[in-house]
Amino acid sequence: MGIVNSIYKKKMNFQQERRKEALREAKHIARILGERF
Repeated sequence: MGIVNSIYKKKMNFQQERRKEALREAKHIARILGERF
């Protein structure tokens, strides 16, 4: 079970980082759109 938990934790960390990156990009795009329109 140790390896399964390890893989699960790595997957969750990866997903959290992707979510954070997507949120940063969305905020950046929203700022640009707000400045232009």
